[in-house]
Amino acid sequence: MMGRGMMSYGDWGFGFGRVLLSALLSVGFAILIIVGLYHLLSGEAKPSGAQVDAALEIVKERYAKSEITEDQLRKMKEELKR
Repeated sequence: MMGRGMMSYGDWGFGFGRVLLSALLSVGFAILIIVGLYHLLSGEAKPSGAQVDAALEIVKERYAKSEITEDQLRKMKEELKR
């Protein structure tokens, strides 16, 4: 009986490789969760195109009703397009 023998655990050697791989995957998954939560809670999300379009329509309506000046209109448009 040549070869690996009866008590061999494959190329990983006595299961240490499996333990190490499992630990690395667990740590990687935890880091992924933490990064995801950070981005979710940090408020860095940008509004969608539909939200920006709706806001631009409101700004234009306010300008048409003379609630805001032309300068204010330009500034608000610039802010919304960022």
